[in-house]
Amino acid sequence: MRNTTRVLRLSGLLFLISMITTAYGMAKPVTPANVISKEKAQAIALKAYAGKIKESDLEFENRAWIYSFEIIGHDKKTHEINVNAFTGDIMESKIETPAMEAKEKKEDLAAAKSTTLKGRIEDQKEGKEDIEEVEEKEERR
Repeated sequence: MRNTTRVLRLSGLLFLISMITTAYGMAKPVTPANVISKEKAQAIALKAYAGKIKESDLEFENRAWIYSFEIIGHDKKTHEINVNAFTGDIMESKIETPAMEAKEKKEDLAAAKSTTLKGRIEDQKEGKEDIEEVEEKEERR
């Protein structure tokens, strides 16, 4: 009977952990209020460097919310233009090589994995503590 109870508790814990980690994976970052529109930021970026927009994102980078635009210029190079999401100021303008692009994607992936892993470890610790509390209560009965 005691082993059955432990198996059920462990199953419940594993289910809870899987639900929490799924929620972490699907969570979207909260977009701040009062940012300029993406269209306005895009116009500012294209004014700084004319071309065709390949990719655009609103992201939190270097402690600031920015719109990041990758623009393919007339020179066939990728230009990254970062526009402050609140003020519309150009924060950065650079030519991005394929090696730089690959490095940035690798860093972003590593940061995402690290954040998710830390959350999972904390959740597992909390779950383990909950199981121990339940076991202690049942032993007292």
